[in-house]
Amino acid sequence: MVGVLLAAVLALCAQFVISYLATTSSLDRLESARTTAGLAVATNVLADHRAALELLAVDAGLPEVAPHVAARDVPWLRRQVVERLSRVHRLDLVAVLGRDGAAVTSSAPVPATVLSSPVVRDAAHGVASSQWATWNGRLWLVAAAPITTGAGAPPAGTVVVAKVIDDSFAAAIEKATVSQVAFVLGRDVVAVSDRAILPLVAAFNAAPATPGIRAAQGYSGARRALPLAGSQAGMVAAEARTPIVAAQRELLRGTALAAAGALAVAVVIGVILAGQLVRPLSSLRVAAHALASGDLERRVAVSPVKRDEVNDLGKAFNDMADQVSGAQETLRQAAIRDGLTGLLNQREFFSRLAQEIARADRGGRPLSMLMIDLDRLKPVNDTFGHLQGDAVLTEVARMIEGNVREGDVVARYAGDEFAVILPNADARHALAVGQRVRAGSAGVASASGLSAGETVTLSVGVVTRPVGAWDPNRTVELADEALYRAKHAGRDRVEVGPQPT
Repeated sequence: MVGVLLAAVLALCAQFVISYLATTSSLDRLESARTTAGLAVATNVLADHRAALELLAVDAGLPEVAPHVAARDVPWLRRQVVERLSRVHRLDLVAVLGRDGAAVTSSAPVPATVLSSPVVRDAAHGVASSQWATWNGRLWLVAAAPITTGAGAPPAGTVVVAKVIDDSFAAAIEKATVSQVAFVLGRDVVAVSDRAILPLVAAFNAAPATPGIRAAQGYSGARRALPLAGSQAGMVAAEARTPIVAAQRELLRGTALAAAGALAVAVVIGVILAGQLVRPLSSLRVAAHALASGDLERRVAVSPVKRDEVNDLGKAFNDMADQVSGAQETLRQAAIRDGLTGLLNQREFFSRLAQEIARADRGGRPLSMLMIDLDRLKPVNDTFGHLQGDAVLTEVARMIEGNVREGDVVARYAGDEFAVILPNADARHALAVGQRVRAGSAGVASASGLSAGETVTLSVGVVTRPVGAWDPNRTVELADEALYRAKHAGRDRVEVGPQPT
């Protein structure tokens, strides 16, 4: 009998150790997945900042600037372009280049590396672009756009805007995500949102060529290299390890208490106790494996009335699983949604468009889409500030959602441009939705807090896709062409693309 009880005690102890090791291994995999997702979200936000900087350069290169560049009207260019962009958008460099590529005027000396950079060469050929750059030992984000003259003429010059990557830039990235971030140039940290992650950054700098996840002093993180020729530049996204460490400590405490309780009573009821403990612990181990594999809905059965260590351990596991599930959903939403309006972002829009086109072709049904652009949002930003412009964008997003069906897909496509997918909608229905959205812009000015007399208007391009016709890129291209026709026809109107035959 003593031998049986001793064997039962040893089996229970082994079961506790196996369960603890398996569960902690699952927590480690969850930490790795959480860190990888945090880096993906930070990368998406960084791409949005880069696109926004490029859009600022495009907005500054409007045709009305061209005559002043040709005339070398430095006072006007400094007042209307250089000083305005520097003040309103807090840029570290704003420069206007002539057709010869030399600086006409700028907010600061323009490095020779910028004048000869690929983005300036691209802008001279009519293409706006952006890139990472380095000078004076600092990391910069540079964008350039042509100063258009209209009518297919060559650019009159180039607008160059640049932002230094400093602590305030890192703080802006951190604010839009759930991660702390740092930017490194070579082995130097040039920007960081929280100095507490510097030991983690140092761990990456010690072996920059070795990929993977690192942990140091309460943080875990991953590193992403930035495309900067000739220099080692990168971004580190860090997540606090507090939730995982707390879960591991609670797991260790619960496991130790459960083991102590089992040992205390194993001599008396060894066989019965083995039946009561091995089964729930095995269930806990299986649930932990399932949770680590992505089944975030997996929970273990617990009793609402039992008061023992194993039941408490099951409750602790379920609480931890709820927290992990909530954090995972927060990361997923941050990765697919625009931070300002809450609408789907451009990447998720193209994913949904491909899905809806495939569904429409399988069901033999038409699909329509709208491309919507705010008319003259730039004067609102220049006159009332970017916060007011953001309020207008948010109100337009809310108005569009209120004028479409529940199953329609609304996204912020880029800047002040929106896109709407209308599944199972023919040309007549799509045109009616477009007219309704355009008319709805009449209430945006007052709803967003603009002063009396200010108006907000929209231009809308509508296209209806025949079954089996265009791919997603061609569908967007045709809707964009209809939108540009609406712009060129005077704005505040709806234009229809090719009609299905």
